[in-house]
Amino acid sequence: MGALIRMRWVSKALLPAIALLLTVVASGYAEQAPPEEALPSWAKWLNGRLPFNFELTELDIEGGYRDIDGSRSSAKFQEYRVLEESPFMDHLRLSMETKDKKHYIDFTTLDSFKQDQSYLFRAGQYGGYELEVFWDQIPHLLSTTGRTLFTTTHEDSTASLTLPPGVASTVQAATPATRGSVMAGFLVNAAPTDLSFLTTKAGFKMKYNLTDSLDVGVRYTFTQKDGTIPFGTGFGGPGSLIELPAPLFNRTHQVEAKTQYARPGWNVSLGGAASIFDQGIDNITFDNPLSATDSPTVASRGRTTMDPNNQAYNLFLSGGVSLPLQTRVTGKVSYGWRLQTQDFVPHTINPALAANPLLALPKRDLDGDVQTTLVTINGTSRPITTVPLTLSGGYRFYDFNNRSSEIEFTAHTVRDTSLTAETRANAPFSYTKQNGRLDAGYSLLKDLHLNMGYEWERWDRDPKYREVQTSDEHFLKTSLDFTPIDWLLLRGAYRRSWRNIDKYVPQAHHAHIVTDIEGETDPEVLELQGQSTLLRKFDEADRTRDRVEILASITPIETLNFTATYGLMRDDFDKSPLGLQESRGWSLGGDLAYSPRPWLSFFVNYMREEFKYDQLSRSRPVVGNVSTATALAPGCAFTSPSAATSNAVCDFTDFNWRSINRDRVDTYGVGADVSLIPNRLNLRLSYSFSDADTIIDSSNPVAPELHPPTTGATQRATATAVRYPLANTNLHTLIAALRYNMTKNWSLNGEYRFEQFRETDWATDAIGTSGLTTLPPTADTYLGARFLQNYNAHIAGFTLRYKF
Repeated sequence: MGALIRMRWVSKALLPAIALLLTVVASGYAEQAPPEEALPSWAKWLNGRLPFNFELTELDIEGGYRDIDGSRSSAKFQEYRVLEESPFMDHLRLSMETKDKKHYIDFTTLDSFKQDQSYLFRAGQYGGYELEVFWDQIPHLLSTTGRTLFTTTHEDSTASLTLPPGVASTVQAATPATRGSVMAGFLVNAAPTDLSFLTTKAGFKMKYNLTDSLDVGVRYTFTQKDGTIPFGTGFGGPGSLIELPAPLFNRTHQVEAKTQYARPGWNVSLGGAASIFDQGIDNITFDNPLSATDSPTVASRGRTTMDPNNQAYNLFLSGGVSLPLQTRVTGKVSYGWRLQTQDFVPHTINPALAANPLLALPKRDLDGDVQTTLVTINGTSRPITTVPLTLSGGYRFYDFNNRSSEIEFTAHTVRDTSLTAETRANAPFSYTKQNGRLDAGYSLLKDLHLNMGYEWERWDRDPKYREVQTSDEHFLKTSLDFTPIDWLLLRGAYRRSWRNIDKYVPQAHHAHIVTDIEGETDPEVLELQGQSTLLRKFDEADRTRDRVEILASITPIETLNFTATYGLMRDDFDKSPLGLQESRGWSLGGDLAYSPRPWLSFFVNYMREEFKYDQLSRSRPVVGNVSTATALAPGCAFTSPSAATSNAVCDFTDFNWRSINRDRVDTYGVGADVSLIPNRLNLRLSYSFSDADTIIDSSNPVAPELHPPTTGATQRATATAVRYPLANTNLHTLIAALRYNMTKNWSLNGEYRFEQFRETDWATDAIGTSGLTTLPPTADTYLGARFLQNYNAHIAGFTLRYKF
């Protein structure tokens, strides 16, 4: 039955195309070019009546009707676009000039009257000034399957998400064993929720040439995001998870101004920029589905925040000068500062905890202040005219100076349900990054060019917050271009780098808190259950990196071109005891374009990409409330050995696990462009297919053991690695378009598009409102939103285009 319906729909879509083709053939103009119409009479009439001596010089407008069929309820189908069964305007472009050819006006719009529309207006005087005004929208549909019990209301900058009366009290009254099923009973009646947001951009740009050498410019951009997004939160821990339909509304204002003065041989620019982020929703409060009452261990409501208001400013001076020996030097100096003074939100909304003096905020706000400095200088030179040698070099200095104060919090709450008296502090880390390079290029032969170079990169980090204070990385690179004959180009490049770390401090930030803030002098006080001393973070670890790029382009005849590319990337972290061990990837692809006849051309392409990430980690179980008189298993230690009871942290080598992540992507494409009737009827066909696999293969190098008396079967099960099922996504796209040029100005276009998307992902395929649908319901509350769903779509469109 389904196949019959599909056949009927395809027949319905093809009938107008067949009718169009028969009409063309019957028209009798098979070998004639469309009649010429240089300037339509209506345009001549209009030009005689336009003000300010303007004339319409170009008009291009296309619109029509679109029909859609298939199973297309998936959010993936409309993720960043709006396709509707309705009339639509594809585009409109018009241009005007004054009769003296000094002034112009351009207007362009795409997808008008839809939520993926864009508009651009340009006007100016050639060589004098230019004004540009723009406005566009980009939708982002996240999911069409979300459901929730929450109702959202707004008051000032606070959004409140409330549950129907009786939900929390009923779930709270149930036994712990039945709360999941009771909550699931309420979630059956959850209402659909729109999970999407719309990004709107608008602004203008103005440039004015004061003289032949001096110009000024300014640009303003307004960006607004408005909608609803999934937002994860909860109460206590672990468990009690809640996924909220959080309202999203924020605005960003950006202003840029620049003036430039240029003379033969040198130029200088001065400018500045400002960015102001305005958060429309500062706080989100929400009901707890599991409790209707407040106590020191449970809360009836929770509170969370969105990104805070902030501002960023920047000033810069840049320029360039030409020197003797065919040398050009350019440079730039930039200074910026970023501010964030949004008021802190109290630790908790739970009235049973909020009055505790330990939770008094030490400051009203962060008083965030970051200052940045950028200095760059680059130069190129061909010092000897008779020698094909090009030299270049550059230096870049960037300083990120975080002047925000370090704030100490003597206590905190765990998601509104308990108080922990423990010193915590923010980490206003700073860093400096320097880069230098030297390059030389030389033509060994007329058709053989060699490039060689050296690069250096240094990071200086704040030792209170990062594990490595200073790191240096050195790069060697070379490339070769060879063109032995006119129709053959061969290009290869190789790049190798080394980053060696002298001193890695695994618990640098924790040591700063314990020693500098809490005043402890005993090194044993460092929390054993914190970060492993064997772990190395990939951006600070010893690393050897290789990059290879190869390209071959063959054009034996003018109508035939074949291009092949190969790329290899490899990062080795062989000195990291735990952490990322290796990252590898390669790609191989080819493109073939051929035009055997003037009326026929086609293309074929293929690309294969593979990436592998090898990570080694260790499960480090923590056993609570162990008597310090107990003899621990070898590899275990007490976190508080002087107390009567303490947590015991265990570190066993057989609890290591390795995870190898692989991503494989294949992309195929084929297409043809056929002129069925020269200058009158054109057919375009294309088909593409992409297929991506994600494989997560986890294993234990050595089988985990029990290690009595401290650990048992529970800890061993936690340390036992699991291999996850394969995840796959693939997309088929078939397009057939027929365009008939009725006259020089009028054309009729018919297009059929078929899209098929398939996705298999063990992590999200079975998601429901109370957990995975393949397992018993939990007391957690989710939106049940799937972001990638299968769809089949048949899209047919017919448009009429007018252009002169």
